Amino acid sequence: MLLLHKSELKKSFAKYAITIALLAAVIILFNTINANIVCAQDQPNLDSLLQKANQGDPESQFQVGKLYETGDGVRQNYSTAAKWYQKAADQGYAMAQVHLGYLYQQGNGVRQSYSTALEYYQKAAVQGSAEAEFRIGSLYANGYGVAQNYSTALEWYQKAAAKGYASAENNIGALYEHGRGVAQSYATAFEWYQRAADRGEPIAQINLAFLYENGRGVAQNFAKALEYFQKAAAQGNAEAQLQIGILYENGYGVTQNYSTALEWYQKAAAQGHAEAENNIGALYEHGRGVAQSYAKAREWYQKAADKGEPWGQTNLGTLYENGTGVRQSYSKALEYYQKAAAQGFARAEFKIGWLYENGFGVKQNYSTALEWYQKAANKGDPFAQNNLGWLLENGYGVTQNVSEAIEWYKKSAAQGNPTALANLRRLGVSM
Repeated sequence: MLLLHKSELKKSFAKYAITIALLAAVIILFNTINANIVCAQDQPNLDSLLQKANQGDPESQFQVGKLYETGDGVRQNYSTAAKWYQKAADQGYAMAQVHLGYLYQQGNGVRQSYSTALEYYQKAAVQGSAEAEFRIGSLYANGYGVAQNYSTALEWYQKAAAKGYASAENNIGALYEHGRGVAQSYATAFEWYQRAADRGEPIAQINLAFLYENGRGVAQNFAKALEYFQKAAAQGNAEAQLQIGILYENGYGVTQNYSTALEWYQKAAAQGHAEAENNIGALYEHGRGVAQSYAKAREWYQKAADKGEPWGQTNLGTLYENGTGVRQSYSKALEYYQKAAAQGFARAEFKIGWLYENGFGVKQNYSTALEWYQKAANKGDPFAQNNLGWLLENGYGVTQNVSEAIEWYKKSAAQGNPTALANLRRLGVSM
């Protein structure tokens, strides 16, 4: 690595700043020229569509609305999109009804209204629109504007799936995977995910990969999991990119490679994926595939934490607790632990208990520590289970109960916690 003295660094930075500024100017000029070319090319098409749309042609009205909804060749404007969709929808144009319904569902350009969205979806569904059938199913699956009903959602998904609508096939798979409105069946979920995945549906490819990864409904096969993650990642799916990184970080079905894991995490992080940002932070914290840097770890944890990612919040809190890469601050640690705990995150609940047990930044309180350990222990956190056992064994903040302490030590030890195993041996208890 080239090391520069501070004065040299300033000169170097100044030199590169000038280069970057010049390059940026060229890029701006190129983009301006390119944008003008695109607009010039698109203008005749838009003018032609507008002429037909103003003459009352519903397909042209729909196409104009779509341009404004997506910002394709025009400044994105949901309100204008809604007006054109409305014109086409009033003439019974099914795709316009679907798109107008979605604007109402999301509240884009119109006052948000699930009931109005359902109304337009139903109008399109009567005409046999698979997308409309799928969207009605989604409203029922999520209880948006209607009483949540998985069985009714399934019925609508099945109508869309019968027409080969991949997203509906995926959602049927999800209902079977989680046993919602149907008897739980990984095997049936696998079948539906496979159908959708074969049509190139990225979410289905990810769901299918998870079944292979965990051996649910199919023999465990990390190679097949990687294959389907890669199919989805090739479509730019950030979640798939994250999952490939996890496989490489842990060596699941591939040779463990932290550098490759980092590459995939960076792809997902470039799309704002918070968990990927957290994982990059962890690589920097532990110096895996990169030069160890608490400062870089803090930067990435902060990005994830700001997006509400509980691991990012907890890891950032730990840096503050220990004063690594940041000025030591128990109050800041507690702040981030509480943010993650508010989401029911077990490790953060354990961390809050730890602060109270030891009186770090708070008044020592075994009873409060016990409460937080209990929450985390009930969710399976092995560290909380061990520490809960310790409080019970010694009667700290609770009536002493050695037999109950042993049960918690066993639960923790079953997850491989060496401290819990040591506590059991000390008490002469075997697993």
